[in-house]
Amino acid sequence: MGSVVVKVSEKIGTDKEIRIYTKGAPDMLLERCTYATTSDGTVRNMETQVKVPKELIVGEEVYGETMDTYAGLYKRSIKNFASQAYRTILICYRDMSMRQFTSLKHRYN
Repeated sequence: MGSVVVKVSEKIGTDKEIRIYTKGAPDMLLERCTYATTSDGTVRNMETQVKVPKELIVGEEVYGETMDTYAGLYKRSIKNFASQAYRTILICYRDMSMRQFTSLKHRYN
């Protein structure tokens, strides 16, 4: 894993002043994610049920009827890429206040 900390100047003094971006192996990060950003930019809970896209249908599943969670769609995508010998990387972020960040920094630095 690798992380970058960014101070968001337009949000100084709020609970979203600091954004931490982390990249790494999906099997290490996916379980820690609680929300997914969809293709249209909306943010959804990872446990929200959605229809499985045609590209991710497997076996006897029926396109248009098969449901899964966003977490499940990520896992399906990762498995699909792995079956084609592609390596995958997950990029995620977390927003927090400067106070929260300072506390984490002191605890883990």
